[in-house]
Amino acid sequence: MSGYYHRRRPNYYPSFSIGGYSTRYSSRYNRFRNRSSTSHDSSPYWNVNYYGRRRRRRNFWERDRAINNRFRRNRRSRWRTDPDTPPREESPEPKPPPRPEPKPEPPQDIPKPPLTVKDINLNIKENTEKHHTDVYECTKDDREKDEDGNEQPAELVVRRGEFMKLTVTFDQPYEKKKHDLRVCLTIGEIPKPTKGTSVQFKIDEDGKQNYEADKWGAYLEKCSGNDIDIMVHIAANSIIGEWNLSLISVSPGEKKNNVLKYEHDEDVIILFNPWCKDDGVYMETTTLLDEYILNEDGCVYTGNETARGAKPWNFGTFEDGILDICLYLIRAKLKNGITKDLADPILVSRLIAKMVNSNNEDGVLTGNWTGNYKDGTSPMVWVGSPRILKQFMQTGSVKYGQCWVFSCVTTTVCRCLGIPCRTVTNFSSAHDTDQTNVIENVYHTVDGTSKKHYNHSDSIWNFHVWNEVWLKRPDLIEGYDGWQVIDATPQENSDGVKVCGPCPVLAVKKGMVELKYDTAFVFTEVNADEATFFRHPDDTYERQKVEKNTIGKFISTKVADGKPYHDRSFSFDNKPLSERKRMDLTDAYKFPEGSHEERRAVERAIKMRVRNVPELDVYAPDPISGKVEVTLHCNNGCLIGEDLNIKIEGRNVGNSARDLKILVWVSPVSYTGDVGPEIFSKVYEDLHVGVDEVLSLDLSYTASEYFTHLIEQANLEINVITDVDPLGDSTNHQYVTLNKKFRFRRPDLDVEGPETVEIGVPVDFTISFKNPAPITLKNCTVRMGSSGFTDIKDLKVPDVPVGETFSHTLQLIPKKKLDHEVIFSFECDELHDISGGTLITIC
Repeated sequence: MSGYYHRRRPNYYPSFSIGGYSTRYSSRYNRFRNRSSTSHDSSPYWNVNYYGRRRRRRNFWERDRAINNRFRRNRRSRWRTDPDTPPREESPEPKPPPRPEPKPEPPQDIPKPPLTVKDINLNIKENTEKHHTDVYECTKDDREKDEDGNEQPAELVVRRGEFMKLTVTFDQPYEKKKHDLRVCLTIGEIPKPTKGTSVQFKIDEDGKQNYEADKWGAYLEKCSGNDIDIMVHIAANSIIGEWNLSLISVSPGEKKNNVLKYEHDEDVIILFNPWCKDDGVYMETTTLLDEYILNEDGCVYTGNETARGAKPWNFGTFEDGILDICLYLIRAKLKNGITKDLADPILVSRLIAKMVNSNNEDGVLTGNWTGNYKDGTSPMVWVGSPRILKQFMQTGSVKYGQCWVFSCVTTTVCRCLGIPCRTVTNFSSAHDTDQTNVIENVYHTVDGTSKKHYNHSDSIWNFHVWNEVWLKRPDLIEGYDGWQVIDATPQENSDGVKVCGPCPVLAVKKGMVELKYDTAFVFTEVNADEATFFRHPDDTYERQKVEKNTIGKFISTKVADGKPYHDRSFSFDNKPLSERKRMDLTDAYKFPEGSHEERRAVERAIKMRVRNVPELDVYAPDPISGKVEVTLHCNNGCLIGEDLNIKIEGRNVGNSARDLKILVWVSPVSYTGDVGPEIFSKVYEDLHVGVDEVLSLDLSYTASEYFTHLIEQANLEINVITDVDPLGDSTNHQYVTLNKKFRFRRPDLDVEGPETVEIGVPVDFTISFKNPAPITLKNCTVRMGSSGFTDIKDLKVPDVPVGETFSHTLQLIPKKKLDHEVIFSFECDELHDISGGTLITIC
């Protein structure tokens, strides 16, 4: 019995030896010190003794305490105001207690020793292949060493609703007529059967294989000498997390049965199972799971509706350590410990969306839309989730993130735990703060002539990124299973915290805004109306137009091909890669714009929203259309550094000539709709257009005029107001307003490398691009992200002069087989969000 420990209960004094023993029962028997005899784990046996090998790693609640203590120390160090105060030294980790001396070998003259478990083989390779979990690096024998340089054993990761095979080795042959065996599984520091955190069941020796989906069970598959194979059925509604495994063996003794409980030194990690029809995350089209569970590489769409682009992203779902972090996230702030809530994918997905943002109890990411990131990392720099999650475990909340970063981290956590998930981008996304389902743009008069944009609480984001998770919804009326929206970006409160969802996509389409959770908010994001008003000097409002098709455009996600974003497929069309890889989801969120079904959904949503109604008369009959039609054009797809060309055309479709006055102004704007100070402004007066004539104005601005005014994602807002004066008819005055969001295209980062490499053999990659800006790029940094290569630190690289080509070669070491995408980003003070990648096969 070398290497084993034996634990006796307080106030319980058995005469114990491995060879044979007798016991006397105490009513004060207790597994945990300082707890009553009514404790959750009181043994059903009078003479139970515990033994087993010392655990290979601490229990998760012990690890969680160490993490939380580290977070507290980090917060105290940030709060310290005196710079001369020396940092507090961290207390060393307490040394583990000395291993007890093994009990002496039993006397040889005892004829009938009790049945003793020598070992449990978790059959990790066989089980993980069956459960689609062999992709997790923590299940491999050749895992990387931990932070302290210690070897890490392989872990068993399985899914609910399936069987897992255990091979048990005894000190003697297992005899069905004489011996019994029970399986015990517990989770949490204080497991209780009533909370679903403690289960115990007897092994069926007749080989019964049919079990109810929500029941635990086990049957004996094979006996061979001192070894037996047992198949354990995991309940399809079990709590996900790290379960402690024990076996209770019962064998005949001289006076009473001998009962021993063997505690295994490794946990069993149980996850959601989208391959199991009885699980709440079951996806019938299992081929889609190659994308929504098993794909570690992908992309997220950004830009605006006319200039869409894809940013490659490394989700790193199965990297070593990521599963531990994801499990910590969902249990970290549970006030009542591990509960049945962690068995419900609806509540778990909502909890994930809550914990990814730091507005709620020290979540993963801190949001920042100010443009000042000096005390953290710019959101544009991130290229993958693993570095963010690992940094969070070291320092607490990571600075900084914006909507696409929140979404991509959420995708990683959901897929890692077994919830099918995808990142979704809504272009021209409404943020309706007053909950009227209307985004109200108000223009007002300045100096009696010019009309400027009036600041308002509502806004339209160029794009907004959230997530969809695939769930059954037994908490709703029938018909709303499937894709559900969750959003980790901290926007509006839901039940007192910054979280959104899950809400059914189908409910959004139908305007069923009363269905939980937060369906009304998501409906507005994709199907609000946009109304434009003039505010006159006497504070009266004149409705100029209501646009019913400007919100919720080109809702996008990556196609479900199970492959990285970059691939070697050839296309015969001229579409860019971002469009060939884009799947349009607009029809899933809304009926065709202007259709009878779409208007009915809007009307239903407005009636069900009881908080507010629009202050202004939005849905009155449309005013009579004007006699002059004005259009605005600009050179979409213009590369930053090139001239910006704007063209305004006014066509007189009336039956009389008109005098026009046109005001044009251009301002920088963030992707969330926050407008900066004007860059250009120009007024055209005394313009005349006859019947059926077209008036054309051309404007052009050079990079030296606009470049220094750009912010972050290089967006501009172009506004045009046309004042149409009638000739001889003073009652037919007309105003025409136009607003257009323009986005400069950034240069792509070209990545060159071999197509195939061998694992462990260093490989060179060369990244390059030409500086299109009219100034030198300074304070330049390169970052890499890939699940297939060993991570490297950020690299400081030289400045890039005007018009020069930047080129740099990096050496990476492949660590993981199959096809992987390697992604690089280039960041500097003057240009942001320059990235690129390439596909490489590691064999």
